[in-house]
Amino acid sequence: MSISTATPTASDPIPDAPPGDVRDAICVAAAVCERLAADGCEVRFDTDPLTGRLLIVLRELSGRPIARLSAGDVIELAAGGSLL
Repeated sequence: MSISTATPTASDPIPDAPPGDVRDAICVAAAVCERLAADGCEVRFDTDPLTGRLLIVLRELSGRPIARLSAGDVIELAAGGSLL
């Protein structure tokens, strides 16, 4: 796999909107956020200060942690799944 290091130029086409499948995924994720907020919850992404590893926590809107989540849990949730 080759990674381009070219600098984008003004002539590179930038679409006016994301592709349809990306818009659909954004809509599903937004609905999940609304569902979580209606239940008084949110997902918080942080970095562990000691290890530098990603921490994903389901928490109350007040900040009280409810559960630690895996990346797979978050992907399932973002796709419209449930944690229960």
